[in-house]
Amino acid sequence: MRGATTGTIIVGPSNGSPGAGSNQFNFSIDVFVEENEDMYITDRNNNRLQFWPSGSLTGITVAGRI
Repeated sequence: MRGATTGTIIVGPSNGSPGAGSNQFNFSIDVFVEENEDMYITDRNNNRLQFWPSGSLTGITVAGRI
């Protein structure tokens, strides 16, 4: 949320290991956040673009490998 001073890990294991699950990334390189806080995130090594609705704990692959 805008103005927040703390955050919550919502993607992958807390140790930062890469992965291919719907809640993991393997070298994300771009993030686009919409006004309603939905996000689009490119995941280079998984060859996909994921859509993360605001508040979601998993992403939806909208382009690339499913």
